Amino acid sequence: EEYDSTVAESAGNPREFVVYDSAQVYPEYALVYEHVAPEHLEYGVDGPSYWEHARSVLFGSIYPPYWKHCRPGAGTDFHDMFPAMKFKSVLQELATETWKHKWTRDRAGANGHPIPKGDPYGEMPAGIQVLQAWRVENGEMWSHYRQTLQAVTSARSSCTDLKIKTTGALKWNVRRRLRTDINEAYLWHGTSPRAVLGIATEGFNIDLVGTNVGAMFGRGAYMAECSSKADEYSRDDKDGYFAGCFAMLLCRVVLGESQVLQQADHHAHERVGSGFGCDSTCGDRESAVGTYREFIVPKATAIYPEYAIIYERIRPSKSGRVRAHSASR
Repeated sequence: EEYDSTVAESAGNPREFVVYDSAQVYPEYALVYEHVAPEHLEYGVDGPSYWEHARSVLFGSIYPPYWKHCRPGAGTDFHDMFPAMKFKSVLQELATETWKHKWTRDRAGANGHPIPKGDPYGEMPAGIQVLQAWRVENGEMWSHYRQTLQAVTSARSSCTDLKIKTTGALKWNVRRRLRTDINEAYLWHGTSPRAVLGIATEGFNIDLVGTNVGAMFGRGAYMAECSSKADEYSRDDKDGYFAGCFAMLLCRVVLGESQVLQQADHHAHERVGSGFGCDSTCGDRESAVGTYREFIVPKATAIYPEYAIIYERIRPSKSGRVRAHSASR
């Protein structure tokens, strides 16, 4: 035939292209999207203005003002995950700012064993590349977290400043979300793409957290201020759409007053919580041996997994450039 396709066009309207054989089409990419108001394109759905903050206070919403469910009387019977469009760049920047070229015995090499001293095979990643990001809105989980936040606030007039790296790396308009006077912080938690959705939906199972690589500072949920430490706990999916990719949660965590320990203490959890002088543990191996600090809380309600990311590890190449761990999507 003379033509293979048709271009349909009319004045003032977008053009459409029409083909008549399905073999002419290959659906290479898929997009999931939402309609966004013009003001959100400028400020970002996760960047509320001063007046948006004021509105949430004036009208009594218990949820963050940038949430879709931020409205009076919203209740707690909802769980949704929304693409974190504008906030994805914030998450990437935070992951980059909190990455350290340090590894511990928890980081496994390609053979499944800890990376040898000096990293002779170049297995320590240079960083991560965030591929997808979501914001988690779970009414019941937030309600429990808010109760824990209020309980610590009532019990502590102030807490010792832990100078948390994630908090210091955040811009002021994100940092102001947090009650930093009682050491509320955003902290990383490494997991896998398959598990991240279950954790975001159901919260943390404290009995399971930390069992992959041991529990140096007792039972509890282990959180990291450095993305490179959380990445040591991450595992890639072996199959499926996210095969070869890794995942982390960026969680709000109420640390309150924290006991700081430099040496292993498997019974540390027995000295934190209600009725004790501390609400959490800071395992400070950074001061002891130059690696990392981890933060351990005894109960799941002290954690709200607000953001989930799927990412690739970036490794140095022989040319000095960096390359992604898995194929681009």
